Amino acid sequence: MPYEHKPNRFSLLKNKNRRGDNDPAYTGDGLVDLSELGLGSGQAEVWVSLWKGETQAGDIRLSGSIRAKTPKEFADQPKSKEFNDDIPF
Repeated sequence: MPYEHKPNRFSLLKNKNRRGDNDPAYTGDGLVDLSELGLGSGQAEVWVSLWKGETQAGDIRLSGSIRAKTPKEFADQPKSKEFNDDIPF
């Protein structure tokens, strides 16, 4: 059974597939309560990425991004094109 996040929480794991500085150091997922943010009702699952860097003063700098998860049933479907199989003879 996969881990279920509480609203407005996320978890991150070290990115084992990191190829360079442009890839996040940590990746994970979370759950956002949209009503608490004034963005409507319900909840949204999100991907979370975190980069670790350094300021000019030598302090640790963390920066991150959050993006909505794309529902798998939509991501796996091919883009539909209108297809007309009528043969004009």
